[in-house]
Amino acid sequence: MNLNLDSGIIEKRAKISSSKDEIDILMKSLINPPKGYENCYNDLDKYYSAYCSLVDAAISPSGSLTTYTSKINEADSTVAEYYKKLKVYF
Repeated sequence: MNLNLDSGIIEKRAKISSSKDEIDILMKSLINPPKGYENCYNDLDKYYSAYCSLVDAAISPSGSLTTYTSKINEADSTVAEYYKKLKVYF
């Protein structure tokens, strides 16, 4: 079975891509954080970068199983790390 032709996979990838597009717009609106929120923005930006790595891997998987798994695990760990940091701000 070719996953790239599966309608369920195609639909899930489209939803992920659409969500990322919405988040891209929100991130652009935060480029100039208010004074005193620079550290929060920096952590959010790092969180966003890790999120983008996860999204890219989900939409366009590439590499061997070993390199793909390593990429996913690294991005997942980074997302979790910055999520914990961001919780402090809220």
